[in-house]
Amino acid sequence: MPPRKRARVPVEVKTVDREAPDFDLLSVIGEMPVGDAACREDRHGWEPFVADRVQFGAVVVRHRIRRCPRCKSTIETWVHPVSGEYMRTPKYDYRVAKGSTPGYLIKGLGAFHGAERGALRLANMDREEAVLAAKSNRRG
Repeated sequence: MPPRKRARVPVEVKTVDREAPDFDLLSVIGEMPVGDAACREDRHGWEPFVADRVQFGAVVVRHRIRRCPRCKSTIETWVHPVSGEYMRTPKYDYRVAKGSTPGYLIKGLGAFHGAERGALRLANMDREEAVLAAKSNRRG
């Protein structure tokens, strides 16, 4: 069975210049959708999306796509059926899913490390506190 085609949705990708004098990491974090920022902090929570076996010549190859429920990113892997070795480099796609939002993939931003990851964590905690306070206020 051939792999399922996923609907590609054109998504605008934001670009930043970390070297620019006016670069403000907190502003970039603040503009990220909540799910994307959570994935940047906690890593993706991959869930099964596609799992099948595909005939390649004389070999039936294991094929899998996992999707993150928060940011809708996907990772696709092709694995040898006996050894479990990758037959192709895993392919990440941060903007394929229907309904995905710009925010996770920001050209020029790169990964967060050290103090940057701490700033991201604090910003996420501020957002979570605001969401919980709003829910509490609605309940009375």
